[in-house]
Amino acid sequence: MRIVVNDIAASYGGALTILRQFYEYIRGHDSDNEWIFILSEPHIEETDRIKVLLRPDIKASGLKKLLFDLFTGRYYIDSLEPDVVLSLQNIITFGVKAPQLTYIHQSIPFADARRFSLLKRDERATAVYQRLIGRIIKASAQYADGVIVQTEWMREAVAEQSRTGKAKIIAARPDIPPLPDASRYIPFNGSSFFCPTNGEVYKNIGAVTAACRALRREGITDFRVALTLEQGSVNDPNIDCIGYQDRVGMAHRYASSVLLFPSYIETIGLPLAEARRFGAPIIAADRRYARETLEGYDNAYYFDPFAPCGPAELMKSAVMGEMQRTDVNTENKQTPPAESGWKKVYEYILGFKCNKHSAPRNRR
Repeated sequence: MRIVVNDIAASYGGALTILRQFYEYIRGHDSDNEWIFILSEPHIEETDRIKVLLRPDIKASGLKKLLFDLFTGRYYIDSLEPDVVLSLQNIITFGVKAPQLTYIHQSIPFADARRFSLLKRDERATAVYQRLIGRIIKASAQYADGVIVQTEWMREAVAEQSRTGKAKIIAARPDIPPLPDASRYIPFNGSSFFCPTNGEVYKNIGAVTAACRALRREGITDFRVALTLEQGSVNDPNIDCIGYQDRVGMAHRYASSVLLFPSYIETIGLPLAEARRFGAPIIAADRRYARETLEGYDNAYYFDPFAPCGPAELMKSAVMGEMQRTDVNTENKQTPPAESGWKKVYEYILGFKCNKHSAPRNRR
């Protein structure tokens, strides 16, 4: 069986992590099938069963990639004579003859938090994904033979918004690599907050600064909030922009701090899953992704991400000593799944085989 994996878009961050995790699973668990990865850069190594085709020309511009996905890519992929095609980049290649699966890890088009504006500079990129690219992602899900998402809330949202039957959508949570176990050595400080984030508008940093101002108005000043933004990104006397943190740095912060996660759009919210492994108190936006990721975790606290003072009251409780790190050996600790989530994806892929005499698929 020959499986073609299209992930030209992957270059950094979560998309690259997904590619590498999937590749490592295939490399370690499949000895019978032929795999062809179409990428823009050599992020993975070839083996006797895994071939890498580089197409940096397609990623040279957003328009070229869009044309490839919608019109020209079908001829290139068909020439590889695949039995199954998997897209790891949210959108199938329309018109390919073989059965196609799409892995949707972009939640912006499916989140109902707010409608972003094309007229506001800080919202424009998100608005394009929500309104324009999102329509293609939803159409892609409808045309695909199978859809893979990471969470149950995404499964429900994709089914509803793309008019796709839930029977052809599976939810497979991505693997969460272990972090260094620092919790037993590092003292916990309830006045220290850790907020892993970036500059996207939906990360909701404004809720954090509003909460800091509210606490100072009450005379509470002895607390620190660490953001993983570049120094000088936020001007607030209680906020430290500490930049990128490696895995050791992340473990240290999870063990010693209260996790503050105000984002109102995420697929899974990886820091939530990581922090609960350390027994950390977690203050999170009250959104479906957070409730699902933290299900069964007693040391989680939720706030309205659109409230004027955001998480101020919960932060106050932490500073006053009302939140503590729990013993990581208790039932609250998130235990790794019995088997990799990629096993579920792998078995789902192998369930599809090309019937060359069947009616054309995914035609527009």
